Amino acid sequence: TNRCADLGGDAGGQLINTVLRGFTVRNGRCDKYGGGVRGGTVIACVIADNVVDDFGGGVAYSTVRESLIARNVNNCDGTAWGGGCCYGNYFNCTIVGNSAPNGSGSGFSAGVYNADNLINCVVQGNYGKNGVEQNTRDIHHTVATVTSGAVFEDAANGDYHLKPGSAGIAAGDVDSVMDATDLEGAPRLTTNTEGRVTVNCGCYETVKWAKILLT
Repeated sequence: TNRCADLGGDAGGQLINTVLRGFTVRNGRCDKYGGGVRGGTVIACVIADNVVDDFGGGVAYSTVRESLIARNVNNCDGTAWGGGCCYGNYFNCTIVGNSAPNGSGSGFSAGVYNADNLINCVVQGNYGKNGVEQNTRDIHHTVATVTSGAVFEDAANGDYHLKPGSAGIAAGDVDSVMDATDLEGAPRLTTNTEGRVTVNCGCYETVKWAKILLT
């Protein structure tokens, strides 16, 4: 079993100077701490279909920006910590469709567990045992993050762009934006008809450029 990308750091530390940008990280597997990625900084990546026995099906101990984290699995029984990700920092990410199929009780998280920062994210549709939706647990600092009400263009076919009128449209915190472009390369900040600068929550802006989907 092999994790896709080990960017350094250990259980308790992050090496943020190691950067992974513009990759699809898929089909990794390891016993703990990120089935897809551990440590480092991840920018504009798709992290999907990875599996871990505990601590972050997709990501652990990373700073992740402008990325889609989807369909990852944490197989731990009981207090599964993060079907999608655990620990670290997440900025303008869409974290959806992850699972902790054996997770139950008061300690598990199918979405994000124990992150330091969860900023301008969409975290929705992450499920534990018996179809219980559980998106976030023990987050230290949250700004403008949507955990319900997001409506995707076509989630069944991997299109996680937000539909017009969805929660998360123009709902992000402009001052917290860290990158000039989204996952597809579209400009992050836009000016609406009233002259107000806005940013979406999640990894996509409303304007679709390259149309990066998860198939």
